[in-house]
Amino acid sequence: MSRVGFFGVGQMGAPMVSRLLDRGQHEVVLYARRPEVCEPHVARGAGLAGSLKELARASDVLIVCLFSDPQLRETAFGEDGFLAHLPDGAIVVSHTTGSPALVADIAQTMPHVRVVDGPISGDSEDIFQGRLTVLLGGEPDPVDTARDVVGAYADPIIATGALGSALLVKLLNNLLFAANSQLLAGTAAAGAALGLNEQSLLAALSACSGSSAALQRVRQVGGLIPFEGRVTPYLRKDVATAIALAEEMGVSIDFVRGVAEKGPLSVT
Repeated sequence: MSRVGFFGVGQMGAPMVSRLLDRGQHEVVLYARRPEVCEPHVARGAGLAGSLKELARASDVLIVCLFSDPQLRETAFGEDGFLAHLPDGAIVVSHTTGSPALVADIAQTMPHVRVVDGPISGDSEDIFQGRLTVLLGGEPDPVDTARDVVGAYADPIIATGALGSALLVKLLNNLLFAANSQLLAGTAAAGAALGLNEQSLLAALSACSGSSAALQRVRQVGGLIPFEGRVTPYLRKDVATAIALAEEMGVSIDFVRGVAEKGPLSVT
């Protein structure tokens, strides 16, 4: 039985922990800056670490589920960061969508730790249902170990290649999702101008060849307005990261970038 540490018990992390406890195959230890968020899981048998150092020392596999690169960098490095306190051979699985350069920095700085980038696609309901998509990038052995752990809440789990490749795939996915969302919003605006009811239009399109994951998510949350409020904080971050990475690597994404930037939604 592996010791699985978990840091980032928030909107997405909490149902992941719940599924890990449901499966019961690993000893689960948690850390949160607000310990009260861990109380429901501790009541079900999870351990509670008093610090990141303590969590790291108690982890064979450490899952980190944070929003952004700055959060990951702040908590990974330094005397109080988790990296310096992980045992030799421990595996870090980062669910953060961000720059591949950061996970490379983590791997190079702490060679005694094996790193897997594991960005996710889906929402909290997908996690509760065990159908979250997880992409895994890294060496085969740690990826296999990560697959065994995240399988508690993920299906499908897709290995994408070397360390950082999963983040590249996820950033391109989110750039495409942003573009599809803009196309959908523009189509809905055209429908409104033509006198069509938005909900009726979306219901019809979802059964036609113009459907998309963006359209299905819009319908799931009840329309374009709540959709924009929920997804734009994530898309702004990830589209900006994708654009910066493409510029750094000299790769043209002008067409899809143009669609993502120029539509009616505030995703850039």
